[in-house]
Amino acid sequence: MHESDSTQHYDYYLPSQNVDSEGEKYETDVNSVVLIGANGSGKTRIGEWLERTYPQEVQRISSLRNLSLPRKIKLSSQSASVNQMMYGRDEAQLDHSWLYEYDSDISQHRTITSSVSNFEPSIAALVAKENEANRSISREVTHSSQKQLDQATIDKAQSRPEVRIKSLFSSIFPHREIYIHENTIYAIDSRKELTEGTRTQGYNGSELSDGERAALYVIAQVICLPENKIVIVDEPELHLHLSVIKPLWAAIEQERPDCLFIYITHNLEFAEAHRESDKIWVHGYDGQQWQFDRIEESEELPSALEMEIMGSRKPVIFVEGEYSSLDYQLYSLLYPDYQIQPVGDCQQVIDSVRTYRASGHLHYNNVYGIIDHDRRDANQINELKERGIHVLEVAEVENLFLLEDVMRMVLAQPGLGISDVQEVKNYIIDTKFKNRVESLISEQFRDVITNRLHRTSGLKDINTTKEKIQTIINELEDTRASIAEEYHRACQSGNYSDILALLNDKSVAKEIGDKFNLQKSGYIDYVLRCIKSKSEVSGKFREAFLAHLPNFIDDSEVSAALVRK
Repeated sequence: MHESDSTQHYDYYLPSQNVDSEGEKYETDVNSVVLIGANGSGKTRIGEWLERTYPQEVQRISSLRNLSLPRKIKLSSQSASVNQMMYGRDEAQLDHSWLYEYDSDISQHRTITSSVSNFEPSIAALVAKENEANRSISREVTHSSQKQLDQATIDKAQSRPEVRIKSLFSSIFPHREIYIHENTIYAIDSRKELTEGTRTQGYNGSELSDGERAALYVIAQVICLPENKIVIVDEPELHLHLSVIKPLWAAIEQERPDCLFIYITHNLEFAEAHRESDKIWVHGYDGQQWQFDRIEESEELPSALEMEIMGSRKPVIFVEGEYSSLDYQLYSLLYPDYQIQPVGDCQQVIDSVRTYRASGHLHYNNVYGIIDHDRRDANQINELKERGIHVLEVAEVENLFLLEDVMRMVLAQPGLGISDVQEVKNYIIDTKFKNRVESLISEQFRDVITNRLHRTSGLKDINTTKEKIQTIINELEDTRASIAEEYHRACQSGNYSDILALLNDKSVAKEIGDKFNLQKSGYIDYVLRCIKSKSEVSGKFREAFLAHLPNFIDDSEVSAALVRK
């Protein structure tokens, strides 16, 4: 920290080209910085890089914290306990490596993956600082010739470590009061007045809840750290609710205005709560270089969806529905090397693919989409394919289970071949399509008109809206006739593929189990179980489906070209 024109400024560094560089210097006038990124993006490694590159300026509070606390604290001198907390040794070290486990197989300390066990030294340092403060106050009182304590002594008494930690702790746990007793931490119900008599009625700090111990751990460290440190806090959430975490860190930042706090998190709400802080969006790390951006005040933080996509490191397929939908269940099994991301209806799939393909932040993610057929013509299908969005050859995802290749696989399983494929197909064509063709036409007509009207709802000009609606009204008869013609043509031809492209009836695949010697509603579940199985059958079922689904490997060059544009 340094000051100019009565304004505090804080310097910090971020890696530049590689892990061995000293990085680039940045300056902020707020004592907090937030590094945000998906899991696996390399955020923690930036914290480790800062700790390793600037060991005398930086103290890192690792996310892998051992929060067990013995009932009796092993005491030592103030300097030794602070050094144990910071360096893992009684004497100050050149770096922090002794805080971490040593791996003899690689002959180095595991600064990324090992847990840190410096909770007891942190409490020991707190107790040592409190004892030293009390001794100092006692000396001043003893040697003072004044009848009343001067203000400096009063201020020193009110800023003792015990007073500070009690204030910070009670700001988030108002029902609990902590205090130092018998050279360790004790806690008591805050409804009880803390007196010399009640001090013995509390319970040992080792019995605090997990969340309380996590808060105590960071508070103790922050109070005991030397001045002007850069404090790296990995996962500041501490497994506590955000309503507790925000005021805790705000109070800690206020308690230590001399320190700069760099938070490493994937929690968007935590990042957004630090409105004035510098924010760094970490995209990824390839072992040598990081990809990150500083987010300017005018820019928005990444969305939760972007974070999830970037964290997966897989190519992404946007699909219709939700996580509980059949789309997600089926495509997750058929495309295990892709992240399947449900986003709602077909328009949201189209918009998501367009948005994320245009995003420079996702340069290493190939992004695709799969949507239902919805009576799109060949030109529309080709246009969407060029944009990375693939249209099913069947009306909706349920109809994939009615594909002839899939039904043959089911009938080939032991005990299920009570029908032949043609018999099942005839049932679907005659009973589920031809016998219901007029109602199917009406339902399709309703959906088409509803969608057209929905598209006019976003128009701002009332006259334009009226014109669009009038056009829809004028074309009602032609629209109905066009739909009816297509359905009747499929009835006459009996072409099974054409019928699956028109049959918008989710119930069909859910009600044909008895055609396969299964429970009537058990057909889809049975097929999904076969795909999930680890037998040879699983691969054959996948092949049966994938023969009618896109091969995204063939589209990778197209995707790359679109991203480059």
